Amino acid sequence: MGIPRKFTSQGVTVVPFDMIFDDAAEIPPNNYWFYGQQDMKAVRKVRSVPNLYLSYISNFSCAPDSFLLHYVRWLMGQKPYLVLEIDSHTADAGLDTRVEAFLDIVESYRRNVTPAPEKPFQRCYYVALKDEFCDVVDRETGARWDVRDPRVHLVWPSMGDLSTEATDVAAKRQGIVSTHLPLPDVHSTQLARNVASGKECIPALLVLGSILKYFGEHRPNVPGEVHLVFVPSTLGPCRTGQYFVFFDRLFEEMGWENVVLLVANAENSYRELGATFSQDVWRALVLGDYFADIRNSLKLLARDPASALLLFDELWQDVLRGFQEGPKALDQALKVAADRLSAVPRKGRLEDLKKVLVVGEIYVRRDNFSVQELSEMLIARGIYPKVTGVTEWFHYTDFARKFIMEGKRRREGWLRTLLDGGLKDEAIYLVEKIWKHVVEERIAAALRPTGLIPHVPHDMDVIIGKGHKEFVDPELESEATVSPAVGAAAMREGYSGVAIIAPFGCLPGRLIEGVYAPWAKARDYPVLALENDGQTYPPNIVSRIEVFAHNVLRFETLPHSREPQLWQRLAERAGLPGLSGLPGLPGLPMFGGR
Repeated sequence: MGIPRKFTSQGVTVVPFDMIFDDAAEIPPNNYWFYGQQDMKAVRKVRSVPNLYLSYISNFSCAPDSFLLHYVRWLMGQKPYLVLEIDSHTADAGLDTRVEAFLDIVESYRRNVTPAPEKPFQRCYYVALKDEFCDVVDRETGARWDVRDPRVHLVWPSMGDLSTEATDVAAKRQGIVSTHLPLPDVHSTQLARNVASGKECIPALLVLGSILKYFGEHRPNVPGEVHLVFVPSTLGPCRTGQYFVFFDRLFEEMGWENVVLLVANAENSYRELGATFSQDVWRALVLGDYFADIRNSLKLLARDPASALLLFDELWQDVLRGFQEGPKALDQALKVAADRLSAVPRKGRLEDLKKVLVVGEIYVRRDNFSVQELSEMLIARGIYPKVTGVTEWFHYTDFARKFIMEGKRRREGWLRTLLDGGLKDEAIYLVEKIWKHVVEERIAAALRPTGLIPHVPHDMDVIIGKGHKEFVDPELESEATVSPAVGAAAMREGYSGVAIIAPFGCLPGRLIEGVYAPWAKARDYPVLALENDGQTYPPNIVSRIEVFAHNVLRFETLPHSREPQLWQRLAERAGLPGLSGLPGLPGLPMFGGR
């Protein structure tokens, strides 16, 4: 669009960003996007050179820029800069007007403003991890408070009502003062949009909105009290790894000096607080996933769903009380719950229902506020929505850890791995995996007699072992690696459709759709891809869900012969979709037909 020429025609020299940045410049942490790193280093240089100004060119719905532009604002301080967001509808005249206005602002700034010195960013408190649990440390005095100190209050943002409530109980079992936030709603989401740009992915806004609502009702800066807010992170490519960077600086702007972030990383399966705490969290997540499945089953199968759900709520609280008391009490509570749930009068069997696996971005697929509308529409049509659980994501992060460790061992050899402690890490991983399987199977065995728990594949070695051949290589560590593979495994094991749900503009979500949807359509498998922005679905999306539900209801589980013929798979790989979609050759069965 000739943007550089628009500046040079005004007598301004244009310098490309990659010619000026200092490779050692300090930038906001955890920036795993290569061009994002270069952009932030260039912004640092622009801030330091008096006659150099910034024009940042972005595009509509750019996922990294939804957070990077916040960092630009903080790094630039008072110095003016221009952001040009372009798409296929951008008008040339509009760009001319913005460039001219920006140059006028720059001229006024140079004449009338004395730049203020850059204020260093440093919070009053930080988290120091230990082998077990963690300390909150005062930067000024060096005082350390253990997370179990009554002056420290741990806050859990919602990620599904049951899982979050159970995790809160897990924290209290360890002597931690803990609070779980309620489910997001329209009001809390608007609170987040008031202080954000609105371009961030909806999970960031839902989490932020819940935190803002909580601290609107509870003073964040009570002397002698620290709030520790749990925030998950990752090393990309998903934007989840930017949440804590954005939140930390935002809370500083708001003056919340006594609010500290406890950042947990997917790379180590969120084990920052040590083995003791992680074990109880695993029990909590397994309980949350299975009871969420049971609740959906009761909505579909109970003769009196309202009474069944009241009973469910009562039993869930009993299970949480047993969980807080200890493993033996939990086993007893699960047995009582299973007996009472088994006695609920029903109008059918779970095995006879059509089932849809809901996959996609980890937060929106599990957050009630985000997935509820889809789930209720499917339930209203007699279809069971099996929402993939939080535990599946933990199984995947464990798989990714193993994949990395095995790759390192292959590159460096057994001896080097032994000397570096790599074999010890692999042994610890193996013990953890066995222990998690035992706990999960123990809880499942207690609840399985209810007939309310659907089967879902979650053996990552098998799922990704098969899935990476047709979908995404395990080297790309994200939901895009696991969700297509799990969807394919579910279709092979009796499911009648897959629904993909992700935030609007989510990179992993669109990658999941991009690799799974063509694969499913080539086999005539029902598939639906939705993007969620925190709003009610409009009529056209509701219509798509209705069509999907209709296809699921008329779908019959396919025999192995429905898989494409060899010649059709070769045609697909050769880029000849028209040939691969033709009926079978004479004398051969046709795939994809009824």
